[in-house]
Amino acid sequence: MAVNADHERGREALRRSIVARNILGIKRMVIHPSHSFDYPYPSAQEAYFKFNKEFFETIIPDLEKYDVMILLENSCEANMKGKYFPMTATEMNAMLAYIDHPRFGACWDIGHSNIQGLDLHDSLVELGDNLKALHIHDNNGQRDQHQAPYTGTVNYDELMRGIIGSGFK
Repeated sequence: MAVNADHERGREALRRSIVARNILGIKRMVIHPSHSFDYPYPSAQEAYFKFNKEFFETIIPDLEKYDVMILLENSCEANMKGKYFPMTATEMNAMLAYIDHPRFGACWDIGHSNIQGLDLHDSLVELGDNLKALHIHDNNGQRDQHQAPYTGTVNYDELMRGIIGSGFK
Protein backbone atom coordinates (compact mmCIF):
# COMPACT_ATOMS: atom_id res chain seq x y z
CA MET A 1 0.00 0.00 0.00
CA ALA A 2 1.34 3.41 -0.97
CA VAL A 3 1.41 5.67 2.06
CA ASN A 4 1.78 9.42 1.71
CA ALA A 5 2.07 12.12 4.37
CA ASP A 6 -1.67 12.86 4.35
CA HIS A 7 -2.45 9.17 4.72
CA GLU A 8 -0.09 8.87 7.69
CA ARG A 9 -1.58 11.99 9.34
CA GLY A 10 -5.03 10.47 8.91
CA ARG A 11 -3.91 7.21 10.48
CA GLU A 12 -2.38 9.04 13.44
CA ALA A 13 -5.54 11.14 13.91
CA LEU A 14 -7.61 7.95 13.87
CA ARG A 15 -5.35 6.37 16.49
CA ARG A 16 -5.68 9.44 18.75
CA SER A 17 -9.45 9.33 18.29
CA ILE A 18 -9.51 5.66 19.35
CA VAL A 19 -7.58 6.49 22.54
CA ALA A 20 -9.86 9.46 23.27
CA ARG A 21 -12.97 7.32 22.82
CA ASN A 22 -11.63 4.83 25.31
CA ILE A 23 -10.97 7.59 27.85
CA LEU A 24 -14.51 8.90 27.35
CA GLY A 25 -16.06 5.42 27.48
CA ILE A 26 -17.29 5.60 23.86
CA LYS A 27 -16.98 2.11 22.44
CA ARG A 28 -18.05 2.73 18.83
CA MET A 29 -16.78 5.09 16.18
CA VAL A 30 -18.38 5.76 12.78
CA ILE A 31 -16.09 6.52 9.86
CA HIS A 32 -16.19 6.58 6.10
CA PRO A 33 -13.73 4.16 4.53
CA SER A 34 -11.03 5.76 2.39
CA HIS A 35 -11.96 6.60 -1.20
CA SER A 36 -10.11 7.69 -4.30
CA PHE A 37 -10.63 8.09 -8.05
CA ASP A 38 -8.06 5.25 -8.28
CA TYR A 39 -10.95 2.91 -7.39
CA PRO A 40 -13.87 3.50 -9.80
CA TYR A 41 -17.37 2.32 -8.95
CA PRO A 42 -18.38 -0.48 -9.34
CA SER A 43 -15.46 -2.15 -11.14
CA ALA A 44 -12.70 -1.68 -8.54
CA GLN A 45 -14.38 -3.36 -5.56
CA GLU A 46 -11.62 -5.88 -4.83
CA ALA A 47 -8.77 -3.33 -5.07
CA TYR A 48 -10.78 -0.90 -2.93
CA PHE A 49 -11.41 -3.54 -0.28
CA LYS A 50 -7.73 -4.53 -0.25
CA PHE A 51 -6.56 -0.92 0.09
CA ASN A 52 -8.89 -0.28 3.04
CA LYS A 53 -8.14 -3.60 4.76
CA GLU A 54 -4.40 -2.91 4.64
CA PHE A 55 -5.03 0.49 6.25
CA PHE A 56 -7.38 -0.92 8.89
CA GLU A 57 -4.98 -3.73 9.81
CA THR A 58 -2.55 -1.08 11.09
CA ILE A 59 -5.09 0.19 13.66
CA ILE A 60 -6.54 -3.15 14.81
CA PRO A 61 -4.06 -3.38 17.71
CA ASP A 62 -5.36 -0.01 18.94
CA LEU A 63 -8.99 -1.10 18.54
CA GLU A 64 -8.29 -4.21 20.61
CA LYS A 65 -6.16 -2.46 23.23
CA TYR A 66 -8.71 0.32 23.79
CA ASP A 67 -11.86 -1.79 23.28
CA VAL A 68 -13.24 0.33 20.41
CA MET A 69 -15.25 -0.81 17.38
CA ILE A 70 -15.23 0.92 13.98
CA LEU A 71 -18.53 1.20 12.13
CA LEU A 72 -18.22 1.84 8.41
CA GLU A 73 -20.87 4.05 6.84
CA ASN A 74 -22.44 3.60 3.41
CA SER A 75 -22.67 6.39 0.85
CA CYS A 76 -24.42 6.99 -2.48
CA GLU A 77 -23.35 7.54 -6.07
CA ALA A 78 -24.46 11.19 -5.95
CA ASN A 79 -21.87 11.85 -3.23
CA MET A 80 -19.06 9.65 -4.52
CA LYS A 81 -19.02 10.84 -8.16
CA GLY A 82 -17.59 7.65 -9.63
CA LYS A 83 -15.36 6.59 -6.72
CA TYR A 84 -15.87 3.16 -5.22
CA PHE A 85 -17.68 3.09 -1.89
CA PRO A 86 -20.08 0.58 -0.29
CA MET A 87 -23.50 1.86 -1.32
CA THR A 88 -25.69 -1.22 -0.91
CA ALA A 89 -26.08 -3.68 1.93
CA THR A 90 -24.57 -6.36 -0.30
CA GLU A 91 -21.45 -4.22 -0.83
CA MET A 92 -21.22 -3.34 2.88
CA ASN A 93 -21.54 -6.98 3.91
CA ALA A 94 -18.91 -7.94 1.32
CA MET A 95 -16.51 -5.30 2.63
CA LEU A 96 -17.00 -6.38 6.23
CA ALA A 97 -16.49 -10.03 5.24
CA TYR A 98 -13.29 -9.03 3.44
CA ILE A 99 -11.99 -7.12 6.48
CA ASP A 100 -13.05 -10.12 8.58
CA HIS A 101 -12.51 -8.73 12.06
CA PRO A 102 -15.00 -8.50 14.97
CA ARG A 103 -14.03 -4.86 15.66
CA PHE A 104 -15.79 -3.76 12.44
CA GLY A 105 -19.50 -3.31 11.74
CA ALA A 106 -21.91 -1.16 9.74
CA CYS A 107 -23.57 2.17 10.40
CA TRP A 108 -26.37 2.48 7.85
CA ASP A 109 -26.93 6.05 6.65
CA ILE A 110 -30.62 6.13 5.77
CA GLY A 111 -30.32 9.43 3.92
CA HIS A 112 -27.64 8.00 1.62
CA SER A 113 -29.79 4.91 1.16
CA ASN A 114 -32.72 7.14 0.18
CA ILE A 115 -30.63 8.98 -2.43
CA GLN A 116 -29.43 5.63 -3.78
CA GLY A 117 -33.08 4.56 -4.13
CA LEU A 118 -32.72 1.51 -1.88
CA ASP A 119 -35.49 -0.15 0.08
CA LEU A 120 -34.64 0.49 3.75
CA HIS A 121 -36.39 -2.63 5.00
CA ASP A 122 -34.54 -4.91 2.60
CA SER A 123 -31.18 -3.19 3.24
CA LEU A 124 -31.42 -3.41 7.02
CA VAL A 125 -32.59 -7.02 6.97
CA GLU A 126 -29.73 -7.91 4.61
CA LEU A 127 -27.18 -6.22 6.90
CA GLY A 128 -28.42 -8.39 9.76
CA ASP A 129 -25.86 -8.75 12.56
CA ASN A 130 -23.45 -6.39 10.79
CA LEU A 131 -25.82 -3.48 11.56
CA LYS A 132 -24.55 -1.75 14.69
CA ALA A 133 -25.82 1.84 14.27
CA LEU A 134 -28.07 4.06 12.17
CA HIS A 135 -27.39 7.56 10.85
CA ILE A 136 -30.89 8.99 10.70
CA HIS A 137 -31.63 12.09 8.67
CA ASP A 138 -33.89 13.01 5.80
CA ASN A 139 -33.52 14.47 2.31
CA ASN A 140 -35.38 14.92 -0.97
CA GLY A 141 -33.98 11.69 -2.44
CA GLN A 142 -31.62 13.58 -4.73
CA ARG A 143 -28.92 15.13 -2.54
CA ASP A 144 -27.46 14.91 0.95
CA GLN A 145 -29.37 17.53 2.95
CA HIS A 146 -29.28 16.18 6.54
CA GLN A 147 -32.81 17.41 7.23
CA ALA A 148 -34.81 16.51 10.31
CA PRO A 149 -36.77 13.23 10.10
CA TYR A 150 -40.14 13.42 8.33
CA THR A 151 -39.22 16.58 6.38
CA GLY A 152 -38.13 14.77 3.21
CA THR A 153 -38.84 11.57 1.31
CA VAL A 154 -37.31 8.86 3.53
CA ASN A 155 -39.82 6.08 4.11
CA TYR A 156 -39.91 5.74 7.90
CA ASP A 157 -42.35 2.81 7.77
CA GLU A 158 -39.68 0.88 5.81
CA LEU A 159 -37.09 2.00 8.37
CA MET A 160 -39.11 0.73 11.32
CA ARG A 161 -39.94 -2.56 9.58
CA GLY A 162 -36.25 -2.95 8.73
CA ILE A 163 -35.12 -2.29 12.29
CA ILE A 164 -37.52 -4.95 13.52
CA GLY A 165 -36.76 -7.39 10.70
CA SER A 166 -32.99 -7.08 11.07
CA GLY A 167 -32.97 -7.86 14.78
CA PHE A 168 -31.12 -4.58 15.37
CA LYS A 169 -30.37 -4.03 19.03
